[in-house]
Formats: sequence, structure tokens, C-alpha cells
Amino acid sequence: MDREIFESITFLRNLASIDKGREYSSDTIIEKLAEHNGLLRPILIKMLNLLRINKPREAAELFAEKVGTRAGKDFVVLLIKWDQLNPSELVETLFSYEKSMKSMRITAQKKRDEIVSELIYFPVVINILIIFVNFIYVAYFIEQKEMLMMFM
Repeated sequence: MDREIFESITFLRNLASIDKGREYSSDTIIEKLAEHNGLLRPILIKMLNLLRINKPREAAELFAEKVGTRAGKDFVVLLIKWDQLNPSELVETLFSYEKSMKSMRITAQKKRDEIVSELIYFPVVINILIIFVNFIYVAYFIEQKEMLMMFM
């Protein structure tokens, strides 16, 4: 869902930067976003129905609840307040959201890569520990065993 939100933000930023974004109301913008097939489509359609019966708070809560991410909460506020935002602020806000979501995706990818790296590194560490234990056994305990056998 976050990927679709990112794509929607990119679409809206492009729309706002060519000044067509001001021609559309928040209702029309949500309708255009709902035209794209994806996970957000049913949520956007329900949200649009709530907006059309003048329940913007309920629409925002529905979207934020169904998406369940911070990006979803921020995005729905932007969609609902689309009509109230200044065009220059709109492009800057969308660019800021886009940049923020990119950094969150990069951070998540780095965490996944780090976990995979640790999983790959773990067997190597176990093998080295086994070699050390074997070395200690061979170098120390076998010598001690031979010394004890000489006393018997």
C-alpha cells in the first residue's frame, strides 16, 4: 500500500507541477486515483463516498485505518485538504512526502539487507567456533590425557 501511495504522490506532484492540479477538486483527484487498479482502489472508493456525503473526518479515519501506516495518515490529510492548499505549497508538500517515503523505503531495504547479511554470517561464525573448540581439545586436553596415562 505504501508503494501505491508513493506512486499516487508522484502522480499528484506531476499533476500539480503542470498547474492542472488546481483545476481539480479533492473529489476529482480521489476519483482519478481510484481509477488505477490496486490495493488502494476499494479504500479510495469508500473514502470518496464518505466525502460526497460530507463526512471528511470519517473518510480520513477510514483511509488511515485501512492503510494502517504513517504515510497513509499523512496522505489522506493531503487529499482531503487539496482544495485549501496553495499551489506552490502543494508542490513543495508533495515533494517532501515523496522524499520522506523514499528514505523510509531505503531504510527498510537496508534493514532487510542487514538481516540477510547476519543470517549469512552466522554459519561462518559457528564454524570458526567449532574449529577453535577442536583446536583447544587437540592442543590441550589430548596432551593432558597423555600425561595422566604416564602416571598410571
